Amino acid sequence: RIFLERIDILWKHLNFTQKSTVRNLVRYKKRFFMTVIGIGGCMGLILVGFGLQDSITAIAKNQFVNLFTYEANVILDSNVSEAEKEAQQKDLKAYQGIDENVELQSEKKTVDTVLEVPKTLDGFEDFFEFRDRVSGKHYAFPEEGAAISEKTADMLGAKVGDTVELKKGDTIVKVRISVIVENYVRHYLYLTTETYKSLFHETPDYNQLLLRYQDTSKDYEDALGEKIMKYDSVAAISFTSDLISQIDDMLRSLDIVIVVLIVSAGLLAFVVLYNLNNI
Repeated sequence: RIFLERIDILWKHLNFTQKSTVRNLVRYKKRFFMTVIGIGGCMGLILVGFGLQDSITAIAKNQFVNLFTYEANVILDSNVSEAEKEAQQKDLKAYQGIDENVELQSEKKTVDTVLEVPKTLDGFEDFFEFRDRVSGKHYAFPEEGAAISEKTADMLGAKVGDTVELKKGDTIVKVRISVIVENYVRHYLYLTTETYKSLFHETPDYNQLLLRYQDTSKDYEDALGEKIMKYDSVAAISFTSDLISQIDDMLRSLDIVIVVLIVSAGLLAFVVLYNLNNI
């Protein structure tokens, strides 16, 4: 007799097939482990499917709403003088609906990392959210060292306090990691203007202009885009709302893959249970 047979209330409610199945599972350890491993594998696939669905669909909102809190990104022409860039910035400040703006400098790092150097830290927190992914702790922009995105640090095998190499052209410098911040799309490294100057001994060429405004309707952004593209100093403009839509459209194409994975795993679990029950 097995231990379940000693529980009369439970054992009496089982039919003959159920009783023989339970006895086989308990008395024959190979069948027991076949059942556990088989069903465990199937349930693992189902959890992977639902996990992908929950994590992937939230990428756009997490990145471009919670972490990057600006509404538009203007790419400036590198051949335009600094005076023309300043004139454009002053003009946009007077545009109806614009709250404020900040400039960033972007360059490629060794592991395809975008280097962001804000011209000033005034109002920086209105455009970016530096926080820890697990604890949610907020970080201030480090005055010394660099802030680096989490996945980038993982790929480099670096942690807070470590030193990484930063390559710009033929110049290679070393910078210490001060904070590791939450990020989901691309890889980023953040430096202050002073840190950049001390590392490369030159002033950064600011080539981005970030905008914030309240009216995110299509009509307003179309009108704003037309105005901005008239400047000779502007090479391109991208709106956060368009980026979110593009990412959502791209991820929606994965929905069918996730559905197939979940359904297939469910059917596989049924087949495994059915066959083991028959055995």
